[in-house]
Amino acid sequence: MQALRKQQTREDQKQRLRVAANIVILTPVGESHKGIISSLKITNNHSLQSRTNTNIADVEAMLTRLINGSSTELLDQLVQDFRGTAAVEHWIKSIETLLADVDALRQRVQEYHCATLQSHGVGKEIRQVEFTAGRVAGLTKALEDILMRVMVDPHTLFDHHARGELLYQNSPNITAL
Repeated sequence: MQALRKQQTREDQKQRLRVAANIVILTPVGESHKGIISSLKITNNHSLQSRTNTNIADVEAMLTRLINGSSTELLDQLVQDFRGTAAVEHWIKSIETLLADVDALRQRVQEYHCATLQSHGVGKEIRQVEFTAGRVAGLTKALEDILMRVMVDPHTLFDHHARGELLYQNSPNITAL
């Protein structure tokens, strides 16, 4: 009976260590888990590298699905959809929903940025994460630009769109990699 309890205790400790390692790896910038960080060593950089690369690939895949292939086409379609709808509240809700999805991606990129810095420092891996972070930030800025214009004067959005003055119209298109 005691041997079974000791085995269960060891399994519990191993599970807590696995969870603690994940917390350290995925801790966002500005947050810390002092007790956990000081008691852990990350020794398997190869497995962490492949997980980080896979995770960034996952974020890129989610970004591609979100924009449906092209940020310009997505945002053009969003503005065109607004033309057929008189309710400004619907416009704002649509943009805020997209912003929430993009913010979730931004948070994941930030987690992978921290993990990559911990495991690799600076180098090609961090450049890949920063490239993805820039793509997500660009989409966020474009959505916020549209939201700001809708909130200030919804009907001038179409004038700015027709003149090509919206931020996404003057920024690089985000497309699938």
